Amino acid sequence: MKKRKWPSFLLAVFAVLSLGACDEWGQMDPPAGNQIYPKLELKGEYKFEEELSPEEFTLTAYNGGEVPRIATDEFKGKVLNLNGGYARVKNPLYNVKVQTGVSITMWVKTAADNLQGAIFSFANEDNSERIFFTPNAWLHRDSLSVASEVNKPTNVSAAPFTADKWHYMALVITTKGYTLYIDGEKSSEELTSTQAGSFDYPNLVQAFPRLPYLYFGYGSPVQPKAMRIDDVKIYRNVITSKEIAVPTVTGGEEYRFPPRGTVGYFTLDKTFANSLNSSQSGELITVETQATPSAFEQDADRGMVWHQQEGWTGNANGWAYSRFDNPLKGKTLEDGLSVCMWINPPTLNWWDQIFVMNDGTSKFWFNAIGYLGYNGAGGWFDCQNNNADNALTPGKWTFVTINITTDGFAVYYDGKLKFDKDNNGAFASGDFKGYTNVLNMFTSANNFYLGYETWWKSAPALIDDIFLVTRPLTEKEIVNLYADTKKVSGGAPVSPAYAPSLVGYYPLNNSFANAVNAAQGGELITVETQATPSAFEQDATRGTIWHQQEGWTGNANGWAYTRFDNPLKGKNITEGLSVSMWLNPPKLNWWDQIFVLNDGTSKLWFNAIGYLGYNGAGGWFDCQNNNADNALTAGVWTLVTINFMPDKFEVYYNGALKFSNEKNAAFASGDFTGYNNILNMFKTANNFYFGYETWWKAAPALIDDVYFCASPLSALQAAALYNATKK
Repeated sequence: MKKRKWPSFLLAVFAVLSLGACDEWGQMDPPAGNQIYPKLELKGEYKFEEELSPEEFTLTAYNGGEVPRIATDEFKGKVLNLNGGYARVKNPLYNVKVQTGVSITMWVKTAADNLQGAIFSFANEDNSERIFFTPNAWLHRDSLSVASEVNKPTNVSAAPFTADKWHYMALVITTKGYTLYIDGEKSSEELTSTQAGSFDYPNLVQAFPRLPYLYFGYGSPVQPKAMRIDDVKIYRNVITSKEIAVPTVTGGEEYRFPPRGTVGYFTLDKTFANSLNSSQSGELITVETQATPSAFEQDADRGMVWHQQEGWTGNANGWAYSRFDNPLKGKTLEDGLSVCMWINPPTLNWWDQIFVMNDGTSKFWFNAIGYLGYNGAGGWFDCQNNNADNALTPGKWTFVTINITTDGFAVYYDGKLKFDKDNNGAFASGDFKGYTNVLNMFTSANNFYLGYETWWKSAPALIDDIFLVTRPLTEKEIVNLYADTKKVSGGAPVSPAYAPSLVGYYPLNNSFANAVNAAQGGELITVETQATPSAFEQDATRGTIWHQQEGWTGNANGWAYTRFDNPLKGKNITEGLSVSMWLNPPKLNWWDQIFVLNDGTSKLWFNAIGYLGYNGAGGWFDCQNNNADNALTAGVWTLVTINFMPDKFEVYYNGALKFSNEKNAAFASGDFTGYNNILNMFKTANNFYFGYETWWKAAPALIDDVYFCASPLSALQAAALYNATKK
């Protein structure tokens, strides 16, 4: 191998040039790969999704203000509420090498005229050195030796934030200046070449890691007005267009039934019991014997409801009222409370009452005229007194929601705002010292009432589904709750959020009919005469249900099965489907079936062992075959929800995921080409069955409330369906 030799004079030239380079650039070039580039790094994030931990946050109230707390905002969900208080945390940039800058992003909502109160600040122990920023885009830094600022309110009075509206802000502070973005757009920019030239930005940037504390709602000379902030992020170095862009807001409360904070749910289904607290209930108290008593009765639209008869002292029909344990007593409220109920007044009684809270000293009431009033500790107010502009419609069911907050009230009919403290038919007050008095009564009174003494007595009303919640519901939640509890045809849901694309509902209330499609029903088909027939019967927990008797060919009790019209036939179920039902197996039968879909070629089944199987077009699978790990509990009611999607299945028990195609106790398959085969069968089969032919026959089971949805349920919807239908 030949080696090339360099001439000596070229080597000398190369050496001279190399030395010259070092003299010009420094003593030595850094080794390749060791260059240091400014790296964007998230150092602190505050989402305010949970209660503020005292280990992390120090909370303080200004004189006359309130301690910061987590509040529920209709747009943003859970947020930090600052109303006369501030919060302190450790500075996530403390002792961090920030290099070229510092960036801060957050959501902000501020009251009007809040130009000088700090949104946030960084400070040392005694606040002798601080950096703060206000809604006026006032950036200020001072210490014992330095004082600099831009956009001081006395010089610039136009705030970039619209009052009482959420804005997403991104603030970038570099060694060359600062830039503020509001809702993704550049709002202001101050560079060393402009009027901010006197601001020592390199020194400012290096001050951030020197200051040990980060404050929200504190730092400037002026106490801030009310603010809310959320999703705060603190970055080392300079953010990009990705962080500046307005993030998607899923916001608000996640869907639940009943809504988060509900402590009272009185279904009035032949009982005064609070379905969320078995220790709480109610009673009918008769003052003067009623000729036609107040009582539970069957309503053509809503099923079982409470009928309160009109009455007062000396009334020809007598007088009785209902007393209920107050589920709000002793509870901590979040910004207020909500009371909701379905009301149908047979006639309009202008003065007598429907809902009443009365602690013996103070009284709060609402009636069918829309008359909302309070009298007691802290004065009185009347809204709609002697005014029927917002009256309910006699003979018609209306979902009434009353929100009470620290600064007012709002009343919704059927999910829409009807009136509030500022927009109403008639409002008057006397010596009224604020709505905190009303809230205090709700959390201290022992009872609430239907038709009890205010100055008046009992108005005629049909009443159903009463909810009491430890916070005011958002408008979206009110709309959802209205949809979730709207009923027709004796109690059939119409379009609940917990059952998307509902196409079949079989309440099995002495009928095989589909309550959402009168053209569809079912029948009992007897193959071998039953000694004890399958039949509707009364259950102590769920009322009228279907009792399927165990049976097969040659069984001593005979065999019968039930055939139903398939409500999913012909439906668009490309995204999937859901089948839900309440089941109570008297005993566990390992092989015979409860729910079956059979089109003559393909078969799908589910039984009390949790055995889910399919055999037909596109192969077969068995899940839980000969395995009782996920068996139902004999003698106990369980809501079973089965989702099928193009790529998977899920099975929920009582709203919680129990098993799936990926997580199960035992799974086997053969030549199985996918779950679209099952979707196709649901779309084409004429019927579904209880206890029909697979290879096995009918397992013993109590069955109630069967739902078919042309869409799979989410985990939240599965939980909501359980909460909405348990008894």
